[in-house]
Amino acid sequence: MPDNTLDAQASAGGDHGNTSRNLPLGAAWITAAGACAACVGLLVQLASHHANDVMIIFTCYAVGLVIVTPLVLVKGLGYLKTPHPRLQVLRAMAGFIYFGSLFVAFRTIPLVDGILLRSTAPIWVPILLLIFWKQSMSPRLWWAIGLGFIGVALVLQPGSKHGRSAIRSPLEAASPLR
Repeated sequence: MPDNTLDAQASAGGDHGNTSRNLPLGAAWITAAGACAACVGLLVQLASHHANDVMIIFTCYAVGLVIVTPLVLVKGLGYLKTPHPRLQVLRAMAGFIYFGSLFVAFRTIPLVDGILLRSTAPIWVPILLLIFWKQSMSPRLWWAIGLGFIGVALVLQPGSKHGRSAIRSPLEAASPLR
């Protein structure tokens, strides 16, 4: 019987047949992505005093469109084709809600706390897979998730003034009743 846990799938490689791996290049790209996200957070904090959230989000998506357009012009529109269009639309909607919440958080909490909360996505993914797709998880993964949440709590210091607002602000921003 095959092991269908997330832990077993991760240890199986998950490279989908690609046997060449360049871990230093991957680490460089992920570091660059984190640096870009921190720069966007800083720009959002600066812009939030002069523009509303919708305009900031629109500008971010417009910049993304400007970056992707030359690629589409060179490779053609088929380059963006996906075998799962519904999931792509769901991802786009979730991304829009995520960015809206993140930008409100960046305006109301310290940048470092916002970046930390943004970086908790890998902790939430297995939990969401469990909830929505009934994906089982190994005890090792539960321990890792628990340690991740403890680490976030230690860094955020929930008892402090900023720690309480760092936890509350993204949740308030995501609420449709705000």
